[in-house]
Amino acid sequence: MSVEIEMEGHQTHRVSKIIPGFEDPTIEGLQYRRGSRKLSLPVSNEFKHSHLLQEDDDLRNFVQEELIPYAPDGGYGWVIVLASFLSNFVLDGISLSQSALMEDIRKGSGLVNDTNATMAIPPYLDVENMSSNYTAILQSINIDPDYNITITLYNIISAVLLCTTLSVGPFISLLTDRFGFRAVSSCGSVLAAVGLFSAWAVSPTIPNIWAMITSFGGLSGIGFGMMFQPSIVIVGIYFEKWRPLATGIAIAGTGAGTFAFPPLLLGISKIWGWQGAYIFQAIVALFSALFAIFYCPLPMRRVKINSKISDNHLRRPSFGLVEVEPFGLKSMLKALGPLSTSPTFLLISISGGITMLGFFAPYSFLSDKGLKELGLDEETSTFLVSIIGIANTIGRLIFGLISCHPWVNCLIFSNGALTVAGIATLLVPFATAHYQLVLYAIIFGFGIAIFTVLRSILVLEFMGMEKFNDAFGFSLLFMGIGTLLGNPLGGWLKDSTGNYNISFFAAGVYLLFSGLICYRLQYIKDWESGRNSHSHSAQDRTL
Repeated sequence: MSVEIEMEGHQTHRVSKIIPGFEDPTIEGLQYRRGSRKLSLPVSNEFKHSHLLQEDDDLRNFVQEELIPYAPDGGYGWVIVLASFLSNFVLDGISLSQSALMEDIRKGSGLVNDTNATMAIPPYLDVENMSSNYTAILQSINIDPDYNITITLYNIISAVLLCTTLSVGPFISLLTDRFGFRAVSSCGSVLAAVGLFSAWAVSPTIPNIWAMITSFGGLSGIGFGMMFQPSIVIVGIYFEKWRPLATGIAIAGTGAGTFAFPPLLLGISKIWGWQGAYIFQAIVALFSALFAIFYCPLPMRRVKINSKISDNHLRRPSFGLVEVEPFGLKSMLKALGPLSTSPTFLLISISGGITMLGFFAPYSFLSDKGLKELGLDEETSTFLVSIIGIANTIGRLIFGLISCHPWVNCLIFSNGALTVAGIATLLVPFATAHYQLVLYAIIFGFGIAIFTVLRSILVLEFMGMEKFNDAFGFSLLFMGIGTLLGNPLGGWLKDSTGNYNISFFAAGVYLLFSGLICYRLQYIKDWESGRNSHSHSAQDRTL
């Protein structure tokens, strides 16, 4: 076999540093055309590995056989999809269903609404001789009024949970590069379970808002982040042609979880209280570690490749399969460097952050609006969130399949979905009947289904496979910031105005604006590609 080497300029004497005897023109089999700047040399495998695979400033390319991972686009990949579906079913089912426990937890803390502080007395207490005065009731059962949880405070728990889940994205990218998807996701399940159990164990009788924020919001949030990102990225790298469909099926677990968990948690809380609901969630989170067992590395095949050699090794997406750079902040900043100068990446990330400002408002506020403003019973109002989950699940499957066709413009679909969801959310304050909220839940569920199915697809399409893991991770950081601000702001607007009208208006504006600013994303990408091509051409001319 022979190896062809392409060199910078005509400085052939530098090759002698790594190919002994190159300066001797009588070497048998040596072929070199000075005008072509290429060297063809017959070598054995031993020679290739002992001599040609040395780094040198002017040795840029060589051809060799190498085992590399490839996307099977089916087969075992569908097992990966099922495992990802179940993982998202658990983590998003828990994350997006906490509104079902809000009344029970607020009653347990001593505050049932914003204006009338009436204590929900446990059945084992004798209330006949108790004073109707709220403070006296609190003192009689040894409840500290400092534990009172308003709607704003309660939504901080969910905000911290969802923000942490998304914001740890860059950190998770490095972990998966270093240790692989299976190890990271399994550890995340254990960490999420510990956080849920700790939120109950710190104060098993009276809900402790700070324990919930730090243990459930913070610790479980990190665990869910370690589960979420691997479940999305591994599906993306296992598929090519069927990637949108596979992604749609995987993240349909979110919709299924949102449908199943609210009534389940509500039923458990009625029997065993919020304490039983937290213990149940901890057990389920721990059990989800089994799903990560199926996150096997990509299959390998032997191919001939043209690899670039420079002072730093070419950084391919490794996902724990090959040797990577040392883990740490330096690696994270190095990965962020090229992304921070990309207007395409910045627009994708900023729009994602704005989307998250309004994304979770319906999950947190819709059932409470039906209960308190439309007079619906607790089960009916809670089921509104389940309707979002049903529409979300169906929408992810349908649009995942549709997006596999080449005629589909994923960017237009995604932006259009956010536009429709934003307009629908703006109209929620005008709803006066149950069927109107049901209609909104269906429209919103379908809208966010399209957005979530195509989110990772757009990042991959616009940033490329090599940058996919890092770009997706850092884009989640922006989305996490939006999540942290969105729900508490919506809760504060409700506490300040006495109703959810302004909260839904604000959420609608966020969703609508995030869709509108990305309609020109393709033009920005084309401009950036042209700029980079011009820059590379200029560098080549200088060489």
